[in-house]
Amino acid sequence: MIALTLLLMLANPNNASALPAKPSPKPSVAYVNYTQLDRDKNSPINTSQFKRPEGKTDWQEFWRNVHGSYSLSFMGPRIAGGGKETYNIFIPDVAPVQLAHTWQIGAQVNPDLQIGFTQFAVQNVSDNVIGTTGTIRGRSFEAYDPEIYANFPNLIQVPGMFVFTSAKMSIPLTEASMNKGKITQITIDQSWTTSNPNSDWSFGVSAELQPIFYTNPRPANLSDRKTLYASIGHLISYRISPSVNLQSTSNLDLDHRSPDPNGPMNFTSNLDDTSKISLYFNPTVSNHFFVSLGGYFQFLMWRPSMETSILGMNFSISF
Repeated sequence: MIALTLLLMLANPNNASALPAKPSPKPSVAYVNYTQLDRDKNSPINTSQFKRPEGKTDWQEFWRNVHGSYSLSFMGPRIAGGGKETYNIFIPDVAPVQLAHTWQIGAQVNPDLQIGFTQFAVQNVSDNVIGTTGTIRGRSFEAYDPEIYANFPNLIQVPGMFVFTSAKMSIPLTEASMNKGKITQITIDQSWTTSNPNSDWSFGVSAELQPIFYTNPRPANLSDRKTLYASIGHLISYRISPSVNLQSTSNLDLDHRSPDPNGPMNFTSNLDDTSKISLYFNPTVSNHFFVSLGGYFQFLMWRPSMETSILGMNFSISF
């Protein structure tokens, strides 16, 4: 989940081609714990030196640079409420407890560039949950548009910090996108986190900018379409042990919808601003295989209550 640098200019890692790596020194990322990034940032970064292929294609080398991951997030029950219902901040309303699945496959072109494809889907796993408006929601499975992504782990180098930049472009294949006349959406993420091997504390900020493009005219059945989304949030992380991490994060957002009677520069916050306290366990499996387990407590930042606070879990596996 605005690239801060792009903000100034305008505004849970992976991954073979024939361009030589830049000889400039790379920041040390050995200490970086990728679960510190609140959004899924692909598989861990491979920082080995890129080697130019010689003669025939070295398929063994190619497959060594291919990486994949699967992530599962459980939006669990409300603190005050039934065990099969959660508070879904994206509606926002009471809804069935939910699983979010993310699949990813990509290749590391060189130490400065990773590219690949990602697919996201959500799954309601309980029936007959009655929302505050009386809407009854049940089991469902919905896949979202697949996306092409590019990661730039070394695009910006700041001493004492790790800056991760990611860009995605959606491919509008789902019925929901076609009904809205969506052409694509571009998502630019950037996270800045301190990287100090002598400290157990880490501080940072993450931001996202997402312009969305549509065909014109607008379909007659739609009153408006979201054309721009932006968010920003903080990160405070404490390393309890080499494999256990405690963190606090937040997410504040704005979006613009068109047509807007208040003009093209009117932005509103249509989703609840949230805070999250998470505990992650990252056991050491091998140098090429990564697992992360976590639990979290999520609440509304400005009006917390037991009815809108939830418990959840995260799991990811990558190679």
